[in-house]
Amino acid sequence: MHQMTRVEVGVLGVLWAVGWLSPVEAKSVISPIVPWVIESAEYTGKVTEQIARLQAVVTVAVLQDGWVQIPLTLSSGTITHLELVRKVGEAHIVPNPGYAGQYLLTTSRKGTYKVKIEFSTRLHQDSQYEGVVFGIPQASFSTLSLEVPRKDVELRESDKLYVERQPDGKDGGVTLIAKLASAQQVDLRWSTRPAAPV
Repeated sequence: MHQMTRVEVGVLGVLWAVGWLSPVEAKSVISPIVPWVIESAEYTGKVTEQIARLQAVVTVAVLQDGWVQIPLTLSSGTITHLELVRKVGEAHIVPNPGYAGQYLLTTSRKGTYKVKIEFSTRLHQDSQYEGVVFGIPQASFSTLSLEVPRKDVELRESDKLYVERQPDGKDGGVTLIAKLASAQQVDLRWSTRPAAPV
């Protein structure tokens, strides 16, 4: 049976809303549930000079049997390693056609899957801040734990609402822990106060 994409479901919903499909016709072709959901994603990493090296553990729940393709999209990042660490049936990670550097998790059986992704991204810098900015697969909830080996790190005001700071005794820096909810992008930036004159 053909597995409908989100775009197809959306188009059918529009056709029903404008009256081109009756509620009975729309109900007969639109699946009552989405076939999969990304339940959570945990990102951990460390800033080294001007590069952030990160690892993501993505938990995917496939809700019904039948082949599905789940995009594992990380924009503005270079994927260096992909591994399917938990699967319940036949599953594969394949390149996403037409999207260089992007991948799909394909599987035919419902259950919980875990994918480990290692990637790196350059720090975003402007006149006031430096930080990490990259697109992520939208999950029900995502978290980021990032070691920043800088002294006197000051977060942007908007970032203070959802980011905790923990001192990092090893490097004299901080670990920033961000609660990202259902975000589609990580945009975490900070500044460092200039050292006092000697």
